[in-house]
Amino acid sequence: MPKRWPLNLRPKGDVHHLTPTGIAALLDDADNADTDAVGQDNAAVFDDVMDQTLGTAEVDATENPTVASTPAPEPTTHVQVRPIAPVTPLKRRAPEFARRPGDLVYVFGLRDDARTVAEALQAAYGSVEVVLAGTYRRGNGRHIEDRREMFAARADGVRTARSFIVAVGLGVTPADADLHLAFLDEVIPDQVWLAVDVTRKPEDTSTWAHTVAQAADGIDAVAALGVAETTTPDSTDYLGIPVGWMDAQPSAEIA
Repeated sequence: MPKRWPLNLRPKGDVHHLTPTGIAALLDDADNADTDAVGQDNAAVFDDVMDQTLGTAEVDATENPTVASTPAPEPTTHVQVRPIAPVTPLKRRAPEFARRPGDLVYVFGLRDDARTVAEALQAAYGSVEVVLAGTYRRGNGRHIEDRREMFAARADGVRTARSFIVAVGLGVTPADADLHLAFLDEVIPDQVWLAVDVTRKPEDTSTWAHTVAQAADGIDAVAALGVAETTTPDSTDYLGIPVGWMDAQPSAEIA
């Protein structure tokens, strides 16, 4: 089933009402997931060998060979790209910034935009820890880029009554974005935000925004930077994603 954009299709697990026993179980699940994956792989290999063996026996038992039919061509998949043009005003409001204990909000942006937004949100709300990823990733500090790290962060957040913002740097150019998104196959964010500099070309923003939306199964909100530096601060409307933050101030849409 093709992924749709920009609708938010990420599953939401109930991970916020945890007892101490539940926290331990959460970490055990992360370890067991690796063991289960190995068992499933071995079973798949065995089934494949059996299928090939049985298939060969059936061919040998047939006296009259048959002419192989020409396989039907695979259907062509068309990817729908949103037009770069103003659209009807959005009816969907930006969600309230997720900050319950254990929540994980991932903010993606070019250059230093994601880190700027993450630090602004941290200053505004408090009880939020900023974690760096992508091109910002440095040293041996906390990382939340695989399943075990995600479960550990959620459990730690519940224990200490704080949430996390993961600021993901995507590089300098829109073409760099897909180099830093593979970890999204391992984690389930509570929200995904885009840090967008509205002074840059809409076509360039659309390129990397679409890439992130495909990898994350949707975007929840946009954080707009550079609003005071342009005469068209609403140029993010063409993305079809509500604005939840503008230049370190929450957007009116979030109320």
